[in-house]
Amino acid sequence: MKIALPVTFVKEVPVLCLVFARARQFMIFDVEKEQSVFLDNPAVSVSGGAGIVAAQTLIDAKVDAVIVPQCGENAMNVLFGAGIRLFQSVSLNVSENLKAFQANLLRPVEKTHPGFHSHP
Repeated sequence: MKIALPVTFVKEVPVLCLVFARARQFMIFDVEKEQSVFLDNPAVSVSGGAGIVAAQTLIDAKVDAVIVPQCGENAMNVLFGAGIRLFQSVSLNVSENLKAFQANLLRPVEKTHPGFHSHP
């Protein structure tokens, strides 16, 4: 199973990015191998449709689940359409979220926001 987390770096440490589609990278954690890889997010610089581009990037990476602080409606619809599950993060700490996921403590994402359409 592969889990994706939208991340940014603070003092060289990955933390969850508050805006899914504008994360600089996605951390893809392979549960079976207990290994992470970082994938650049091509949506970070697009002027429109960033949620769809970011979601398609994760579909192409064959992830099974995504842990997010929040997610836009378009991205959520694309991810759900591909059978990818979304889970609500418990903090911005990557390790805490992965531990909570593996302990079945994360709730499914139930709400979306309309997106940040004025973002450059």
